[in-house]
Amino acid sequence: MTTSVKIYPCPKCQGGIEIESVNCGIFRHIEELSTKAQDPHASQEKCEKGVANGAVLGCGAAFKVVPKADGELELVLCGYDT
Repeated sequence: MTTSVKIYPCPKCQGGIEIESVNCGIFRHIEELSTKAQDPHASQEKCEKGVANGAVLGCGAAFKVVPKADGELELVLCGYDT
């Protein structure tokens, strides 16, 4: 599990994503404004609705975090079924 905080560019919109820890490696580029909650397995419908309604920060992209040999992380777009 990665525990240092670093900001990475979203692979879809290039907006900043703060990654504090990585468990399963699946993320969504969303943060609910009302609760600051982040659901890494949110459905595509929930992400798109939150973005359209202005209820979340971020573009709603689904991506996975892949550790590289040099210790850095690579963010790669993936499907919402993950």
